[in-house]
Amino acid sequence: MANEDRHAQRLPAGTPAGRGPNAILDGGRPGSSPAPPVFETWFQPVSSGTGASRIRLFCFPHAGGAASTFRPWRTGAPDGLVIYAVQLPGRESRILEQPIGRLDELIDRLTTAIEPAASGEFALFGHSAGALIAWELARALRRTTGVTPVHLFVSACQPPSSVRSNYQDLRGLDDTELVARMREMNGTPAEVMGNPELMRLVLPAIRADLGLFADYEAPPGDVLDCPVTVLGGDRDPFVPPDVLELWAETTSGEVDVRVLDGDHFYLTDPRSDVLGVIGTRLAPERTYERLTVRSSAMIELTVSERVKRAMTSVLDLGVDAEGLPDGTLLYSTTIQLDSLRLLHLLTALEKEFDCQIDDEAVMSAELTDVGSVVSLVSTQLDLARGRSRNGCG
Repeated sequence: MANEDRHAQRLPAGTPAGRGPNAILDGGRPGSSPAPPVFETWFQPVSSGTGASRIRLFCFPHAGGAASTFRPWRTGAPDGLVIYAVQLPGRESRILEQPIGRLDELIDRLTTAIEPAASGEFALFGHSAGALIAWELARALRRTTGVTPVHLFVSACQPPSSVRSNYQDLRGLDDTELVARMREMNGTPAEVMGNPELMRLVLPAIRADLGLFADYEAPPGDVLDCPVTVLGGDRDPFVPPDVLELWAETTSGEVDVRVLDGDHFYLTDPRSDVLGVIGTRLAPERTYERLTVRSSAMIELTVSERVKRAMTSVLDLGVDAEGLPDGTLLYSTTIQLDSLRLLHLLTALEKEFDCQIDDEAVMSAELTDVGSVVSLVSTQLDLARGRSRNGCG
């Protein structure tokens, strides 16, 4: 870490003079101190945000991914959201640097780099391998500085306790097999996949990122206390929706699971509206409340678990409330709803969450499995919170 400054580079091309990361960070106030070179090296500005209340969102891409992954988020960012994307060594503007293949070294250097910007409200977003990096960084910041993000967003990623085997399998692939897997994941641009010279440049960074978690051991019992929103694609063959709920083991705060339309790289589709989900979850008027239910132990229910509880009360699926946290009723569990059952479900959901749900939205939706009902209700709760500061649920 002592040699970190020698890695410092200039801001990306097109960044206006005097508008480095701290200029965005401080809202461009006269007299703002210049950003530390280390910060400029590791985090590139994506969106400066508008409005009086600002939260910084730091984004971490998939294995081998770069800051440009989040370039589309330059437009459409919610008011008050200042977005940065991490640029790890060995890619794009840092292509000449050696990629980091050790998790402890990467987290140490990221902690040093982000610390100047972690003095106010901030959140972390990570996709695939980036989700694990974001989670480990959140833990490291709490351990070394005492600060915690106001929210953690994890996307298309298995929870830390079950991720190791996936990365061990990927690490063992030769170049041909790895390229084939990348093509299957559908996250690398076709022009890169079809260019052998470009692939030779990007493969070292991909292999380094995969190596970060091939021997990973999740720390038992070391959980965060901030809210966590878990996102995934309903057609992701590598991280099926059923496992997303297991992120509840990583925090004592609220956990909200959103299953969106798409595959492992659903977030590249503008229709997924990931920024809309992020903006809603970070809205100033949002309050985080826990609902508890008494069973053999006190169980904290997430939104998805409350939906399941309402469903079991009317659909006769043979699952009681005590079984819900164990995943007995899965996202992929199929359901068949006639008009009468649909009406009963609507009534049960409104009673469970103590708020009105748009009956037309329910009647017109394609509710074929548990995950589709959870997504519908999450959207309706967001709309309800937008109508009332008190929210519901």
